[in-house]
Amino acid sequence: MDISLANLIELVKKINRNKVPTPMSAEEISRL
Repeated sequence: MDISLANLIELVKKINRNKVPTPMSAEEISRL
């Protein structure tokens, strides 16, 4: 479970750096 959370955080960081809009990530973030 911890690995999944770490992967999600890394994904969010990558998106913020790339500044690329991703609907899938937005949905996951909304759930959190």
